[in-house]
Amino acid sequence: MKKTFQKFLEFAFLQTVGVMGFSAYVNLAFGFNVFSISHWKFFADMQLDGGKISTAFYAAILCFVLYSVLVVWFVLVRPRRRIFRNNKVALIPPSGPGGSSAEETVGLVPLGLTRPKRMSPSFNSVARPVETTPAYPVYTEPPAISAPVPSVSVPQVAPSTVAPAPKAPKQKEVEIESSSKPDVLRIMESAGFGVAKNAPLINDVALDVWATNGDELYIGLVCGAHGRITAKEGGSSVWSSDIDGEFKSPVSGIYSAAESIRKLISETLDEGTIVKVTAFVVMADGNIENYDKLSGIFEAFGVSVFGHGVPEFEAWARKIEMLPKNESFIEYMDAIVSYYAVDAEEGAS
Repeated sequence: MKKTFQKFLEFAFLQTVGVMGFSAYVNLAFGFNVFSISHWKFFADMQLDGGKISTAFYAAILCFVLYSVLVVWFVLVRPRRRIFRNNKVALIPPSGPGGSSAEETVGLVPLGLTRPKRMSPSFNSVARPVETTPAYPVYTEPPAISAPVPSVSVPQVAPSTVAPAPKAPKQKEVEIESSSKPDVLRIMESAGFGVAKNAPLINDVALDVWATNGDELYIGLVCGAHGRITAKEGGSSVWSSDIDGEFKSPVSGIYSAAESIRKLISETLDEGTIVKVTAFVVMADGNIENYDKLSGIFEAFGVSVFGHGVPEFEAWARKIEMLPKNESFIEYMDAIVSYYAVDAEEGAS
């Protein structure tokens, strides 16, 4: 039982090392998070659609499988061979008449192999030495020691003199604001969207756009990071700019807000009622350098990312078909905004 548990620990440790190494490589090389279900779903969809996937990604998966096989071999097969080699028996004749005073070692016979039918007559009287297992000492608990406990006087403080520690204000997921936010809102209004004056704060993400089109909802973030931007999803999901430094991923933030809205809608509307929620991110003041590499991940999140400025977003917004205005849907969306406003006030208090 002890050996089995030891083998299990060896397997768990080595396999964990392999998983973490494989995860780190594919995350750095391809932006793929092996612990994300959405990433594996996207990978499966690309397989079914015949999309182009890097050969190095397949090679990484193959290396991980081979590593797992080697771990199984190391834990299960190699220790057996080591025990087989070490279990050998040596017969040493005693010194005396007819015997040599020096130790003579008979050919070593591994356990499990067939022994010779007859041994040399000079060794017939040799008996196998009996190994005795030393008795382990019995552990006894030491007697309890009672030591005097010094009395400590605690000064009594009146409740009115102690002020509660102020709560730290919640931080926004995306800290870099953009001066182009009014331009984005003006584009949506001119395209025919019903744009709300105030967008709610959801999961510590301050939305920049809250707009309706018929019975559809559009939410968005306008990121003001400047210069060349490197996007990274998976793990901490931290993006970086050559001018503004590191900042939280706006895609992860808008995705979290969209999922919260969809959950709230499913809990408050009749079963079977579907409301389309479209989430988007506009990089108003910078360009995403590795957009082509991560575009598939953005699609898997269901987030439209415009990584090359406001004109790209404007072209997309003006192509959307405008639906008839739905007053009841607008009132329902206003109720959702009020719900999140109350929730944000309770969280801040």
